[in-house]
Amino acid sequence: MYQDPSQHGHYSTDLSSVVSSASVALTNTVQPARNARARVAEVRSRIDEAIAGLGGIKRECDKKRDRIRKLREDLAQRRRTLGAARILVKAATPTSPPTSATPKSAPFLSTPLPDGHPFQPDSFPPFPVHLT
Repeated sequence: MYQDPSQHGHYSTDLSSVVSSASVALTNTVQPARNARARVAEVRSRIDEAIAGLGGIKRECDKKRDRIRKLREDLAQRRRTLGAARILVKAATPTSPPTSATPKSAPFLSTPLPDGHPFQPDSFPPFPVHLT
């Protein structure tokens, strides 16, 4: 079969136009799908970041909630202890008021000074080092 050279050029031009139009059609079909997949991947990464951030916030919140619960329990225990101490003090106090304003356990408070102060600051017990 003999082909005319002009037919070869004609087929070549047709082939180029078919390939070009197929390439454009493929790009028009594939590119939107690529863009959609890229958007989905971006949204997923943002969701993962948000979930990780929320996990950290939840852990902080749980720690603070536990600390508040512990502080409330400690406060309730101190109130119970203080109430029990008040009951013991009321039971131990005599019905008549004491005759001296100075407790017997703190005699340094009754030592007068020449300038009229009832106590000397130097006579206090030493201040604990761990509280300074």
